[in-house]
Amino acid sequence: MVRAVRAVRVVRAARVVRAARVVRAARVVRAARVVRAARAVRAARVVRAARVVRAGGPGGPGGPGVAGGRGIQGLETGPGGEGTPGQGAGEEGGPSADDHLLALLGDMLPTKVNPQAVYRSGLRVMDELTYEVAQNAPPNLWKAEKVVGHFLDILTEQGAAQLGVAALKRHDEDSFHHSVNVCILSLMIGSRLDLDRPLLTVLGVAALLHDIGKSRVPQDLLTKPAKLTREEEEVVRRHTIYGAHALRDFPDLLRLAMVVAFEHHANYNLSGYPQITLKKAPHLLTRIVQVADVSDAATSSRRGYRRPKRAAEVLRIILTEAGTLFDPVVARLAVGVLVDLYRRDQGSQTVQLPD
Repeated sequence: MVRAVRAVRVVRAARVVRAARVVRAARVVRAARVVRAARAVRAARVVRAARVVRAGGPGGPGGPGVAGGRGIQGLETGPGGEGTPGQGAGEEGGPSADDHLLALLGDMLPTKVNPQAVYRSGLRVMDELTYEVAQNAPPNLWKAEKVVGHFLDILTEQGAAQLGVAALKRHDEDSFHHSVNVCILSLMIGSRLDLDRPLLTVLGVAALLHDIGKSRVPQDLLTKPAKLTREEEEVVRRHTIYGAHALRDFPDLLRLAMVVAFEHHANYNLSGYPQITLKKAPHLLTRIVQVADVSDAATSSRRGYRRPKRAAEVLRIILTEAGTLFDPVVARLAVGVLVDLYRRDQGSQTVQLPD
């Protein structure tokens, strides 16, 4: 009797084991089908997106430009104009379906990235981020990091020539160019300091958003063609506080973007604004962004009453003010970057200091 019971238990156990094996096999088959289907969907998306890319399409940066008040050596940033409206953004707070598809294309298509196309995408992102902050919404960090990542890829794989020279071109009508240019120049300077990729990403995001607080400054002050009064200058100077407030919720190391937005007019010797008393010098990333800010603002004349400066004049000012307005090490590296770029871009004859 006992043996019969044991035999029945063994048979039942064997049936359970076989059933479990069948279930696992079925799950494996279904999982494999799901994987194959997902791959087919991704492949179809890539093919469709590639066709769209080959067909081409309209787009362009836009939005109102911004300007600053007085600062280094009493000079001001001029106003920007208005550009052509760009494409719409994805859902607020995260990437849209198109963003995911573009990211998928970037990972799967072995094509060489066009630096000019990436530069234009940076302008569109700045347009969107500026609008978000102007509406008191948090800026889309994912888009900012994505643009900076593309800039770093180009600088790493293709060198600085094309992207850097694009940052030297005169774009008097659109201050979004200024933010993108400061980002590119900051990354080039940071690369010469041997900063690692994560810190370069933080530097790039901070540089891209260093003037984001100007989106909350009255536009009539930012676009005023004449010199600002003392009271107007004080209003414009608040953009450093507005920018720090807008970036206050960035996580981890990216919180340094808030620090850079607050400090980028403070100067190396803390003689600028806003007043800082609890430290001896601004953060290293701020010092990099400051000299890039000065260098790029010198390349355009947005104020009709101010003469643009030539490349040699700007380089001389950076070297002369090294140790006072600028970090001496960063200043020397920045001059090296700019000299290389000016030599590649013989058409860039004049350069204009920022506020």
